[in-house]
Amino acid sequence: MEHFPTTDEVGAILKESYSAHRAFRLHEPAFEVEALYLFFFNDLLNWMAIPKDDNIILAVQQLVEKCYSEASIAICKVMSQHSVDGSSIWEFINDRRIILRRDQQQYNRQIPGKFKKGIRSELWYDYNHWLIAIHLWEGFIQSLQPSFSVIIPMYSDDPIEKLLAPEIKPLWGMWEAYGELGRPSYEGGNTGDAIYVKPWASLMKYKREVTSLDKYWRNSWMNGL
Repeated sequence: MEHFPTTDEVGAILKESYSAHRAFRLHEPAFEVEALYLFFFNDLLNWMAIPKDDNIILAVQQLVEKCYSEASIAICKVMSQHSVDGSSIWEFINDRRIILRRDQQQYNRQIPGKFKKGIRSELWYDYNHWLIAIHLWEGFIQSLQPSFSVIIPMYSDDPIEKLLAPEIKPLWGMWEAYGELGRPSYEGGNTGDAIYVKPWASLMKYKREVTSLDKYWRNSWMNGL
């Protein structure tokens, strides 16, 4: 991308696309997950407070990659404590793939004992969330490039003028990116092929860790005076 958009420009695009999604009420595709992450990325930018002249694309990419890495390590630490078969989970993490509900549950069922300690829901939420965030941020950025083109699915019966509206273009980029992850069902109840994520809970967890670390280093520095 020759021109790196500013923080204000990206924020405006996110808000405009989210507003258009709410106004158009599209059905096929409905862009439910994509719209959720439009809103999330907007909140993320507000919290990051990226300087106007900084490379916002790289800044967000580095943050979501860092959080994904930490979420992956957290699951690996849990699995290292148990001698049960976790080969499928290891493979998902190694290949950077979504961990479905059935995969999490199948692993946890193998752990013996009355008080089982496996891959807790919070860890599962964090892992899938940050992996989705990586892909959807990349999809969003791709949609900003002049060469990006929209391919409308044959099953869609929404008005063509809405589907091809410029404000909806970021959603298409994110939609394609989510497809690369297999487009798992979101909030699919207890079905095995579903996932569930809590973007803001995962972000708040990261904020607390950053604040805690900042306090630690500040106190360490003050005590060293």
